[in-house]
Amino acid sequence: MKKIAGVCLPVVSLLFWAAQPGAAQSEGKPISTAHVDLSVPESPAFTVLELTPETVIRPSSPREFATSIVNGVDRNGNFHSGVALDTAPYLLVAGNQVTIRAYRESLATRLLSRTKVSIATAQGASEGDKATRLAAGVHLTFWDKGDARMDSALTKCFDEVLEFGPPISPTLTQQERELEMAKRQEVLKVKAQACREKSRKANWNRSSWVVGAAPSWISLPGNIRKLKWDGGALWSSLAYGFEKVPKLEQSAQLILHARYRNNEEAPDMVSKGTFIRQNSTLAGGRLRVSPSNPDYAFSLEGVFVHTSPAHRKADNSYRISLDVERKLSQEVWFAVSVGGESGRSDGNNQVFVLTSFKWGFSRQAELAAQGQ
Repeated sequence: MKKIAGVCLPVVSLLFWAAQPGAAQSEGKPISTAHVDLSVPESPAFTVLELTPETVIRPSSPREFATSIVNGVDRNGNFHSGVALDTAPYLLVAGNQVTIRAYRESLATRLLSRTKVSIATAQGASEGDKATRLAAGVHLTFWDKGDARMDSALTKCFDEVLEFGPPISPTLTQQERELEMAKRQEVLKVKAQACREKSRKANWNRSSWVVGAAPSWISLPGNIRKLKWDGGALWSSLAYGFEKVPKLEQSAQLILHARYRNNEEAPDMVSKGTFIRQNSTLAGGRLRVSPSNPDYAFSLEGVFVHTSPAHRKADNSYRISLDVERKLSQEVWFAVSVGGESGRSDGNNQVFVLTSFKWGFSRQAELAAQGQ
């Protein structure tokens, strides 16, 4: 009888495995399983301080945690350095308890997961601006076709790699089972990463929409204890990924951006070392291109700026810049922007160069091999 059972059990296990329906197994996994290493989004706190290399902010779903370090000559011709910390609170606290299926079925869960908050500080280091600035910010991503957690092709790929072999035979010894499971898990890990890479190439430039807001504070002498209110900003970005447009669908993205900033203490370009209160409105676009590899992208950006200084005539100007973003290693990205202004009535058109290192963190759960 033992001999017969030893032969029958593996056969029954094999037939049971073959008869399983093609259910989407991976939809029951945590959403961290579907994490894809796309470029780290710009910090909303840096946006209000105008210290993102890109003026036109790219909309995208956030990471659980991210940090940015920026250095360079800003758009007023003054050198600045700063650091920003960003987080998606709901993902950080509850991300491991949310399944891919639950995420896809609940609009509220998606909105909470895509909400990012941040804080940033920056210090001026030029004679014309030695102020210390502090800002907080929030991004709400209402729509993102590039969200890998919504990518049915990714979960389909996961399901296919999960079916690479029948359950392990119960006749194997414990040591043999452990060796077989380790072998399968390693194969599965490689295949799952290939699925994520395929999703990354498909989703890096998809259409999306984000709305952001941020208050700010400033200390003109640079002493953080003398911080005072410095107004705030509201903005929105809409990205179009050229879906179903041949040649452009996988290689380009067009971003439209509008921003309003009020009660800002801005360096006076006429009288160096002094500041004036102003409101400003900004609108522009950015064409983002990556010919063959989402590890890097080039952008051409054009922006119209209307400023209304206190007790002075309103002014209009234009900004044009070339931006480059590059993936340096897993979760680490570098961005640089070089550009200039034109059209200012006072003639103080500036050339600016801003660089940023962005590091993102998201938990990535591994798929479990058959039998675990």
